[in-house]
Amino acid sequence: MSDTKINMQICQDLIKELFDLAKLSVPENITDNEIKNLIIKLKSVINKEHINLPSEQCTDEELKSILVVDDLGLVVYQLSLLLTKNNYNVSLARSEPEAYNVFNERGPFNYVIMDLFMPDKQNGINLLKNLKSQILKNNLSTKIFIMSVSKDEDTINELFRLGADNFIEKSQDWKTNLINMLNNLQAV
Repeated sequence: MSDTKINMQICQDLIKELFDLAKLSVPENITDNEIKNLIIKLKSVINKEHINLPSEQCTDEELKSILVVDDLGLVVYQLSLLLTKNNYNVSLARSEPEAYNVFNERGPFNYVIMDLFMPDKQNGINLLKNLKSQILKNNLSTKIFIMSVSKDEDTINELFRLGADNFIEKSQDWKTNLINMLNNLQAV
């Protein structure tokens, strides 16, 4: 099964769960764009608030592109919603191999936001090394943000030595901190 089909299956599973929560039936043969729109619309139904879709605010070419890599589906889903709501064009990967495929097929990206432990530290370090190598080789301006619950100074220093541009500790306000960092980078 291709990585795109795996990504679609994850999205379709999430949509089914959300539709079940909202007590609605799931349409068949959903496209990627419809999935993105449905997730946002379902969130607004569940939270009873109106959310303007980024596609109504600006074109894909105007959006900053982000690759989110995390092996936890909930984190990928939450970041996808948060970043899309903040006018980012988001691509998702849930493993080291899938991240390489998405990076090469859909890039270049402005940012890569990745978890360190996927499922272990070595996967995150390998991904960082290989992505940084590709970024330098192809003269890209992609910035890599590493997310982790780890506060180990030696690990954090190693990540910066290997080419991470920023480190986000997964603390209570980590999602807000991430959006603030991205917005500050865009303001520069």
